[in-house]
Amino acid sequence: MLNEIIRRIYESGEYAGIYANAEDTSKFMYGRIVAFDGEFFAASLVSPDGAFDGITVQDAESVVRIELDGGYSARMKKLMAGVYTEEKFDISCEDVRGSALEAAKKAGCIVSIELLGSGVSDVIGIVEDIDGGMYRIAQVNEDGSGDGISYISLDAITELGFASADERRIERLHK
Repeated sequence: MLNEIIRRIYESGEYAGIYANAEDTSKFMYGRIVAFDGEFFAASLVSPDGAFDGITVQDAESVVRIELDGGYSARMKKLMAGVYTEEKFDISCEDVRGSALEAAKKAGCIVSIELLGSGVSDVIGIVEDIDGGMYRIAQVNEDGSGDGISYISLDAITELGFASADERRIERLHK
């Protein structure tokens, strides 16, 4: 739907408000698109305080609105000035979901994974192994304790995130 706009924003490196919640169209995320494969995009997010707030990978079809250069963007640029440090992860435009999971594995980040459009984080944990589109995740609960193993097919993943404040909190508890 908005694929051409997403591609243009990716290519320009612009920061944008990205609305991807059809249930609540007032909710949005702010950041810049760092990879786009025509189906999924990865965005480097900025918190409301102007700090780096992780990576999200979402289906481009979920985007209902994109906002550029508004009052919120002006405020965020002020908040980001001098304090914002974006963390870089190697996410490929050939396979955004798969390469994002590989980047999280390499960095040792906790990942939150939504399956089949459920609307919740179905699996939270550390990517331990990748074998031909099958991912082994060592599950970690909200307390940071181990909580079993999940095997997930890449095709079942509809959204994922890592390196946000929420995942970092679980990482600190896990160590």
